[in-house]
Amino acid sequence: MSLAILRHSYSAAIILSVAAVATAAEQTTAQRFALLVGVNEYDHNKLKSLRFAENDVSALAVVLKSGQYQVTLLTTKANSAELKPTKANIENQLKQILQKCHKGDTVLIAFSGHGLQFEGEPDAFFCPVDARPFKTNTDTLVSIGKVYRELDNSFATMKVVLVDACRDDPAAGRGSSRGVNSSSAPPPPQGIAALYSCGAGEQAFESPKLKHGVFFYHVIEGLKGQAADGDQEVTFASLASYVSRRVRRDVAQIIGDGATQSPNLKADYNLEPVLLSATRGQTVDDLLRADWLEYRRMWALNSPRQFREQNAPKRLADWRLAAESGDARGQALFGTCLIFGVGAQKETTKGMALMHKAAEQGEPMAMVLLGNLLGTGAGGDRDDTEAAKWIRRAAERGLPEGKYQLGILLMEGRGVVKDEAEAVKLFRQTAEHGLANAQDWLGIMLKGGRGAPKDEKEALDWFRKAAAQNCLTAINHVGIAYQFGQGVAKDESEAVAWYRKAAALGLAVAQDNLGAMLQNGLGVEKNEKEALEWFRKSAAQSCAAALNHLGRSYSLGLGVEKDAAEGVKWYRKAAEMGLAMAQDNLGHMLAGGVGTARDDVEAVTWFRKAVAQNFVNAKNNLGTMYENGRGVAKDEAEAVRLFREAADGGSMYGQWNLGRMYESGRGVTADRDEAIKWYRKAAAQRHSGAKEALTRLGVTL
Repeated sequence: MSLAILRHSYSAAIILSVAAVATAAEQTTAQRFALLVGVNEYDHNKLKSLRFAENDVSALAVVLKSGQYQVTLLTTKANSAELKPTKANIENQLKQILQKCHKGDTVLIAFSGHGLQFEGEPDAFFCPVDARPFKTNTDTLVSIGKVYRELDNSFATMKVVLVDACRDDPAAGRGSSRGVNSSSAPPPPQGIAALYSCGAGEQAFESPKLKHGVFFYHVIEGLKGQAADGDQEVTFASLASYVSRRVRRDVAQIIGDGATQSPNLKADYNLEPVLLSATRGQTVDDLLRADWLEYRRMWALNSPRQFREQNAPKRLADWRLAAESGDARGQALFGTCLIFGVGAQKETTKGMALMHKAAEQGEPMAMVLLGNLLGTGAGGDRDDTEAAKWIRRAAERGLPEGKYQLGILLMEGRGVVKDEAEAVKLFRQTAEHGLANAQDWLGIMLKGGRGAPKDEKEALDWFRKAAAQNCLTAINHVGIAYQFGQGVAKDESEAVAWYRKAAALGLAVAQDNLGAMLQNGLGVEKNEKEALEWFRKSAAQSCAAALNHLGRSYSLGLGVEKDAAEGVKWYRKAAEMGLAMAQDNLGHMLAGGVGTARDDVEAVTWFRKAVAQNFVNAKNNLGTMYENGRGVAKDEAEAVRLFREAADGGSMYGQWNLGRMYESGRGVTADRDEAIKWYRKAAAQRHSGAKEALTRLGVTL
């Protein structure tokens, strides 16, 4: 099935209990409470890791906070031990919340993770992080029946439970457990309404495209206002109807292959529960806050573009209104859309003016965004000094994103004095705070021994933490670690699995890496055609390495009919983007007249560009041009210098050529021993010409 993964085994449900209609006086003092629990990684190896369970509850928290809910969020990423999703913590937090509830209050509980129902057991269970998924260990599971009973005993008027746990059987093969759907789930007590995510014989799906379970995605969208009725309120009935329609449609379109998912209603209530006011959700003060928090979350995952592309079509008008009313968040959200031309005509100057206004109002995240735009030149002329000024202001206000971005500047020495040790310090502070891109960069620094002692194992730990938050670059970095055995035993098949995860989610560099593994049969069966598909997807995002790989594929006929001219076209695109390997490849094609007219002068130009980036093969190729006086005045001494640099860099061609020059005494004093030394080095790399030279000189290999 395409672009989606099955998850969980207990059926997703929205469960509501309405005791009575609160009076107007009660409603003015009523409070809203929410307990949200998500689990991606379990302690027990029988429970498979999930991808988006914690995304579901984290995004739900944003929406509910905008609706004035007091939210308690339990996930495996929580910094506090009391907020980890263990059974004890879940039951303790639920107890504390219910003790606070009075008549007129609303309490909402959401579970996202694995679930189980056992043969002969009428109850159903949610799996906390420390669950033991066996019939004999139900005391380690969270009983849905017990949750019903505790809610029933509560003084709260509105009682809501969201359970999304019917994606697949986490304990498949044991035979004593099964997933729970609307037919087999235990019936809720009278006065409770339940909406299950799928019917009998179905499973609930999640989608990397949505970064959520399809069911929960539409629950969240519905609560944001998409499910509002004619009174601009999201009621249980309007939400159930909206979710049912959208889930059926999206599963058919996104999943394909005949997949179905049909949310089903189980309800017995007389009074229609109102969950949220859509009017409230669309104000600057509420829904805009949710947008801003979600944008910050996506920014920390290196995915701000994805946020804009997904949200601008439906939210741009509100962001514009907020910007016009002077709200800094609206100015920043609308401004970035204008700068990048997302959902609106590109107007860089106007967009940057809005970004300045937002930053000048003292919004720290707007300061970071403005600094990034100035530092990259995306908003006009690049100004590292001004960029550093705004980013430092955000950092001084304690904003984690500001500290992280200041670390980037210190690492690169842009607008500030370069200080990698201080950069690592800031990355560590913000990584421990849970910022995914800081975790990723801390891993990069530790892996390379920059600003801190080299530690590939700790680096991998940080990559994994960031990857657990769906930071795409970190997922790719975990793949690299497995491919080359950095901090972990080398495992190319595991590397392919990680590359495929990030590639499926749209990361260009991972798509290119996956293509390279497929083209070369590393960790996976060789498949040049599939490799070409991934190179194309990556190249469509202007990944220079993928453009170069397309050039190579066409030049050599790998997965496509050989077409040297087409190869030159792709090499040129990558070369013009500054990729040294592509510059060398383009020079090689020009020097040989392959796929293009021979042009030694232009070939030398491209070789020089690659040499300027210290690309070893280009040094050897440029040396050959000097040796033969092609495209440049003949200069054998210069050829020797370039061959030596290439040889010292490990190029077997440079070693062989340097050996030739020493043997013949061209550009250097003839020296048989020195020639033999370099021939031996090249022969050790299986260079056939070097082996023949050694045989000719009577040297035993």
